[in-house]
Amino acid sequence: MIDRKVRSRAREAAVRDDDPHAHLRLGLALFRTGDLDAARAAFLRAAELAPGREAPEAALREVLAHLAARDLPDAEGKVGGYATRRLLHAVNDEAPLRTFLAADLKKMRRVVLRLRSYVGRLAPDDFERLAVRLGPVRELRHPNVARFTELQRQLVEHPSRTHEHHVLVSEFRAEPSLDRLIALGPMEPPRAARILRQVLLACEAAHRRGVVHRLLSPRKIHVSANREDHVHVRDFGLAVFLGATGKGRGLLGSAVLAYAPPEVLVAGPCDPRADLYAAGAIAYAMLGGAPPFRWDSAREQLRSILAETPVPLPLAVRRSLPEGLEGLVMRLLAREPDERPASARAAIDALDAILPA
Repeated sequence: MIDRKVRSRAREAAVRDDDPHAHLRLGLALFRTGDLDAARAAFLRAAELAPGREAPEAALREVLAHLAARDLPDAEGKVGGYATRRLLHAVNDEAPLRTFLAADLKKMRRVVLRLRSYVGRLAPDDFERLAVRLGPVRELRHPNVARFTELQRQLVEHPSRTHEHHVLVSEFRAEPSLDRLIALGPMEPPRAARILRQVLLACEAAHRRGVVHRLLSPRKIHVSANREDHVHVRDFGLAVFLGATGKGRGLLGSAVLAYAPPEVLVAGPCDPRADLYAAGAIAYAMLGGAPPFRWDSAREQLRSILAETPVPLPLAVRRSLPEGLEGLVMRLLAREPDERPASARAAIDALDAILPA
């Protein structure tokens, strides 16, 4: 009843005023109540009245993505040769796509599907460029990397338009993610160092192929439940799939922001040393039980990452650390990339000098 009243008032204001803000409010009200076609019309009108304004265009992109998302999975729950089993993540603050646990019907194994949907066909060479950029990721083979296995383009014809869907298929890892282990409290230094070393090995393998993760966080790392703590880092190439160009703060949800390097947040050049910062933030969290910067709001957290130095690890933790380990973690967390280790291999060598593998 409340939604109906809000929608009615928004529609009256849009008819009366015919200004972009009124149509934007109407579109949001319609979107919340699930009337996607009417929301699309309202956002289109707002974009016409205020060309170049980001808010109407962003809202329009989101509702168009939801419209296209009706196509796939199909009525049988399938996306090409994959059968979806469970929606893992809907469109959220981290990524404008949906993530499914699925079954590969040909190879009879579980996989992760990431599905990005568009109303209308993209430029003919857009998908080809994406495939070329993801080529090095597809060729990436390493014991500590969860593999990306396939990229698909699917077109769904409608009477008035064609919807285009891009599907990224990657290896499914059943092991718990590192954020769950961190939530249990600080780790023993040897275990934290063992996990850190494998994360750096995965980064080294990717960097050799020119691939920077950019979205590295504990949620992207899976750790086997055995004494070896074998690590798999997933989602190398996800930033490319989402359209990242190597710059910018986009794609950073709340789970990633706490581990993001300053140069990503200020849209600066992003090179492999960005992943080293994230590895340092992850090491800090493993040793201290929480990431380096902790605030109630994303804005405060962002300001801290850009302007402050991480507080030292708790005294009780520092007393248990091998000499040099805290110094290495803080070097990885340096705000300026030039002050971090020069490469993942340099960081691994420094770690091995402190705690031999």
